[in-house]
Amino acid sequence: MPLCECTRDSWAPYGNVPEYPTGGPCEDRSWAASQATLGESVAIGRNRFETLLDRSKLTISDFHNVPASRALGTLKRATTDEVRTVRRLDFAAVQRLGRIRDLIEPLREAFRRGAHAPPRTQHELTESVNPETLLVMPAWRRGGPIGVKLVTVFPENARQGRPTVAGAYLLFDGKSGEAVALIDGSALTLLRTAAVSALAADLLAPSHPKVLLMIGTGALARHLVEGHAAVRDYQRVLIWGRDSTKAAAVAERVSKLAPVVDVADDLTRAVSEADVISCATTAQQPLVRGSWLKTVAHLDLVGGFKPTMREADDECYRRASAVAVDTLDALTEAGDLIDPIASGALSTTKVIPLSRMINEHTGLVREGVTVFKSVGHGIADLATAEWLLKYGES
Repeated sequence: MPLCECTRDSWAPYGNVPEYPTGGPCEDRSWAASQATLGESVAIGRNRFETLLDRSKLTISDFHNVPASRALGTLKRATTDEVRTVRRLDFAAVQRLGRIRDLIEPLREAFRRGAHAPPRTQHELTESVNPETLLVMPAWRRGGPIGVKLVTVFPENARQGRPTVAGAYLLFDGKSGEAVALIDGSALTLLRTAAVSALAADLLAPSHPKVLLMIGTGALARHLVEGHAAVRDYQRVLIWGRDSTKAAAVAERVSKLAPVVDVADDLTRAVSEADVISCATTAQQPLVRGSWLKTVAHLDLVGGFKPTMREADDECYRRASAVAVDTLDALTEAGDLIDPIASGALSTTKVIPLSRMINEHTGLVREGVTVFKSVGHGIADLATAEWLLKYGES
């Protein structure tokens, strides 16, 4: 076998463990050389790992500088009985598989039984009015699957016609700890958010509403309309946005979900006509005024996820007979709750988590004004990822 001088830049074929110089010539362990002798030097079979080191005369001291994490990773890969295939669900696959109507009941069951979902960590990456943000949301059930979602929010992307939210969801096997699926985080979030809002509306919205108002024209808009239409029959759907062209595009996408779908030009009038109002914006100041609301109405607030963001004013909460949240973390994360609590317009005793409403059957309020505030919950992400994997396999 030819001899060569090993350098720190050369890499062994054994799981990318770097070769370090030993002070003299050593065998050529380049990829080509390893391929030539692979059959006689390494045998990997089910339930066994055999490495024949007679030729290389290697001892444990040869690996004294190899980082432990890499050495352990190499050994683990080599001794694994079978390499688990990680399922990959990209945006198109999730959109193809994900029917919001079918996800509502799995989410109801997920909120009923609960899971471990530590508070979401939020990291602002830039200093500006609308900073770029990184969100990390883990969740797991004891003995069940483990999941973590990583999301980035880049508001300025909208100026370039690019999505403002991107992310990925990684699902692990709860028994082996191995990764089993990598799911497009943006698609999962769109699906999950709309289904959770639909679940809340099923518990809180008027039984026989006529008009649904969608405020916002972003990626979530059509999914939210689809979700609300899955739990109530609407005669009319209104779409309002600052850009009427975008509002018209959303209206076209959801035109089959109600007999009449229109673009709303006047927000005040649209709110006063709506029985259910869904908001998905990045507004810093309230868009919906409580004085505009009907006597009986349901308000679904989705967009705001920071203390500086508001979609509804304090009067909405003064009039509310019930305020529900997907997670109590919203009390410290969302300006739509922080500000009215600080002003005295809302008491924390009035705020009920969705899981409690489901377990105690405290929904069905449907009187006066009801509010649902969503900030995103790891339980819902985990349930959606599980459902997508199961649904995809079937």
